[in-house]
Amino acid sequence: MIELNKLLFLKRINKNNLKEFATVYFFIFLNTLVFLIDSFNLINISSYTLTGFYLLIIISLAFKFLIESRKVNIFYYILAMFISAIIIFSSLTFYPDNIPFLLTAICSFLFISPFVLKKENSNTKFLNFSLNLIYLSCFALFSTFILFLGLYGTFKTIAYLFEFGISNRIYELITILIFCAILPIFIVSNLNRKLYADAFNKPLVFFVSNILIPILTIYIFILYLYFLKIIFTFELPKGELSTLILAYAILGIFVYFLSLKIPTNKLVNLYKKFFIYTLFLPIVFLYIAIFIRVKEYGITEPRYAIILTAFWLTLSFIYLLKNKNGFEIKYIFLLITFLCLFASIGTFNASKVASKSQVERFKQILVVNQLLKNNQVLAVKKDLSYENKKELTQLSSYINSNSLAIQELEPYFKELMDKNNKKTLRYNILVLLQIEPTYSKIEDSIKSNNIAFSKEMVDISNYKKVIKLQLIEKQTEKVFYKNELKTQIEVSVRLDKNKLIINKKEKEIVFNILEYLNTLEYNETTNFGYIKAVLEKEGIKIRIEYLNKNNSNEIKNCTFYLIL
Repeated sequence: MIELNKLLFLKRINKNNLKEFATVYFFIFLNTLVFLIDSFNLINISSYTLTGFYLLIIISLAFKFLIESRKVNIFYYILAMFISAIIIFSSLTFYPDNIPFLLTAICSFLFISPFVLKKENSNTKFLNFSLNLIYLSCFALFSTFILFLGLYGTFKTIAYLFEFGISNRIYELITILIFCAILPIFIVSNLNRKLYADAFNKPLVFFVSNILIPILTIYIFILYLYFLKIIFTFELPKGELSTLILAYAILGIFVYFLSLKIPTNKLVNLYKKFFIYTLFLPIVFLYIAIFIRVKEYGITEPRYAIILTAFWLTLSFIYLLKNKNGFEIKYIFLLITFLCLFASIGTFNASKVASKSQVERFKQILVVNQLLKNNQVLAVKKDLSYENKKELTQLSSYINSNSLAIQELEPYFKELMDKNNKKTLRYNILVLLQIEPTYSKIEDSIKSNNIAFSKEMVDISNYKKVIKLQLIEKQTEKVFYKNELKTQIEVSVRLDKNKLIINKKEKEIVFNILEYLNTLEYNETTNFGYIKAVLEKEGIKIRIEYLNKNNSNEIKNCTFYLIL
């Protein structure tokens, strides 16, 4: 294992390290320079472009490991970096929502880069390399974060004690230098051959064999009991089943890889022997859960990720099953890299597929309600059902945040846009359709344990103080303000038994929140997104923003503005 006292302290970069990772240091310098240029507003650079330069550091390091493994000509390194830059910036420019897929592809490739071109089975080296790289990265991140807090705290202390004004630009500069320069330099300057040393220390072995494997064993028993319940009762799987299955399958596969290199006991042996077979039924039910959600709500980027992961699990399951005694972990990670690249920039990338799916759902509702004629959308003349209005509101919210979806839907609104003098469709979809935004019904929201309220403006004329508070049950907060006579007034606020109790000048003012909620009137066009939850009594206003209840209908948490 890597010796922390030798590896994990930032050392002066020696000539050999600088020469070996010269291209990586170049991209670190370039990345820092770009962030500084953007920070000082010398050139307006998008956040996606800034992300791209950071990704270039990771991919340059990955290709450095790759060419070292087989002494590949430097020309191929330059060519690979050029192609990578095109892929990265193309994806970030045209499909910015695909960043998680692109990042996953690059990180996955980094872990397998030293082993891709090697023919021999390198599972042990791969695990040691990956674990040591993770140890180093985590320690580097922790150390630089402590450095950031130290410098930030030092400047704040100086500013406070000596009443010395420090520009926010200084704090921006500290953040950029630490996380764009020092953090990656910390990692690269400490890369050496000990990355391939034994990484299976005692804490890791204990954690895998005595915590993770027992938890996963219990977890799969629970899942299988639920699968049996579905089979015998013929009920559809719950909506979040796919998340539960993915949590078991993904964590289970990585623990399975680790279990191959740790000392065995009875439970570890059973896990290694039967884990692969336990994946079959979860994968089957995963596809069922995906089919139900996609049929009902279409494809979004998160559902695309679930579908992609299901495909990866299926191929990994087949590969591990066929090569149980001779599989290579690098192929599992190589598959992740290819699939995530496909999701980032391919013809059927995540953003493209998701936007097309949601636009089709939008068009289907229009067709059902006879609002689409000759590929042109018509304004609503008759009242739509509550469900249709709510679904159109949700879809328009998604489309407004997705440039691809806007581009695809805009031609259908051309006549309405011309008629209403609208230059863009974004944020004008419901206006052009003449539909009020519709969310969850009041009745449904009150039954819910979490209720959010609209953020409409509240008249605070003739009031002196606005204070935002968050209280849990039985908690009391004290606030102070000055009245017209400049006299300091103390006010205490307590959340108790569904009531906000305010004590001011020895006078108690009680706001019964649940009683207020029950007075809200319900009709088809009203929804909690439009309710201005303001209570007023004896010169005090309460503007509720959010509250949380338990199953006994007791308020446990309330966020509100106290207006005095």
